[in-house]
Amino acid sequence: MFYRSCIGFCLAASMAAGCATSTTTPATTAPGTQPPTGVQPSQPQPGQPSTTQPGLLDPMATPGEPATTGQPPANPASNTNLQARTTAPPHRTADLASKTWQQRMNIEFELFKSRDRAAFDVVMNLQPDEKTRSGRLLYTDKRLRDPRVASVLLHRLISEKEKPKVRRAIAEALPMTGGDWEEAASHLLVIEADPDVRLALVRCMRHSKSPYDLKGLRVGLKDEKFDVQVAALETAGYVANGKVLRSELLSATFDERWEKRAAAIRSLGNLREVRSWRTLVRALSDSKAEVRLQALIGLEKIDANKAAQLPELSELAKDSSLRVARRAKALIKQANGGGDADELGEAAPSKQPAAPQ
Repeated sequence: MFYRSCIGFCLAASMAAGCATSTTTPATTAPGTQPPTGVQPSQPQPGQPSTTQPGLLDPMATPGEPATTGQPPANPASNTNLQARTTAPPHRTADLASKTWQQRMNIEFELFKSRDRAAFDVVMNLQPDEKTRSGRLLYTDKRLRDPRVASVLLHRLISEKEKPKVRRAIAEALPMTGGDWEEAASHLLVIEADPDVRLALVRCMRHSKSPYDLKGLRVGLKDEKFDVQVAALETAGYVANGKVLRSELLSATFDERWEKRAAAIRSLGNLREVRSWRTLVRALSDSKAEVRLQALIGLEKIDANKAAQLPELSELAKDSSLRVARRAKALIKQANGGGDADELGEAAPSKQPAAPQ
């Protein structure tokens, strides 16, 4: 708790610093000067970030100041000029990108608050609007689909003033915003005390961009809570660069707990990890049916034709698990050109003779 209190103090100090930097006004052309007729404004140099999307909030402008682009005064009746006036200049985007995630969060938080107080207050007080059968709270409100909202949700998450179930719902809602949340989430995984919130943050890595997805998942794989570890193993199969975690996934296939083995096998299959073929074949003889099923599904995803020729299918078609048996029979049927698996003798469970009438 002392460590997390220090983190809170640092974030508060960062907010003050971020607010101070958000009031910087960019240099403009000399009063009364206009660019020559027909000459376009200078373009950003190679390697500089492109301009932001039209219509989005300019995060580096002084509160109350309209977004500027260094272009001559626009005619409000012109659609072209309207788009130019709402596009942030390249150097402003670069300035924001050079800041830490805490500074970016604080700047965006204060700008949202000063420019659209009504919408800001709604998000600050918005509560989850749905509940699952298990009692888990969820956000589905479309008003959260706004990049500005990410800074508010992060602020509410860090402040720890919300109830535990609400904080978990807030963490799960971060990807919905489409804003700047990925780096913050990967850092919060390290300091968050509530395992349910860490679980939600790990699952959010499925929607995170690189490199924060891998950073968050690696933290989750080493979490002290078993459920968080399993969630990290499962989520690895859904990230674009999940194959980077191949060694961690292979190691988990030998874990004594079947939940981790099943999660790792499932991710290897989802990633179409060809180099893990032998590992998945070995898992077909696992003591747990769920592991056998995930191995069979994974092999089919990697190479369905090759999987249909596996000699292990004859035994799996007689598996005590109905789900495993059905999957094996479907592959046997495919290997035999669509023939009925029950006609294959050794591949199907033996039928008992009919009782005499």
